[in-house]
Amino acid sequence: GFIMFDSEQRMVACNTAYREMIGFPASLLKRGIKRAKLIEKAETLGLFDKERMEECRESYQASVSETAHHSFRYYMATGRVYNVYFTPMSDGGSILLIMDITAELESQASLASYSQRLERSNSELQNFAYVASHDLQEPLRKIEAFGDRLLTKHGEHLPEAGQHYLERINDAAV
Repeated sequence: GFIMFDSEQRMVACNTAYREMIGFPASLLKRGIKRAKLIEKAETLGLFDKERMEECRESYQASVSETAHHSFRYYMATGRVYNVYFTPMSDGGSILLIMDITAELESQASLASYSQRLERSNSELQNFAYVASHDLQEPLRKIEAFGDRLLTKHGEHLPEAGQHYLERINDAAV
């Protein structure tokens, strides 16, 4: 959406996209209407999110006296979120471009949620791997311990091949 104001903050021009995005009736957006009146009407019509209305009002107030490019957000009652790009003009007027960023914010929230679930899943997987590793090591320790006992107590009675196999079992269990 696009809207332009002169040096006295009266509307010079706007497009249909701006009107539809904000939710203004076409009859309200007449050339010469003051910017403050538009904000007042938006409040009266309940177009802004009530919980974020003060933030929208403060953004508007800050941009009235602003002489540098900046952006702020409008939070609408419909749940839509718009980035408002404010551009001052050399004659004191201003141009506001409005872009709907609702889908982008929803994607970011979805990505953050997915990332949290992934971190939780990875943590659970690491815990499982630790427990499984510990549980699998215990039988190997038993095999090694009993292999050592067998070799120590009865190693001299085993044929050379038996001793060799017992040593291989112990080496594999380590």
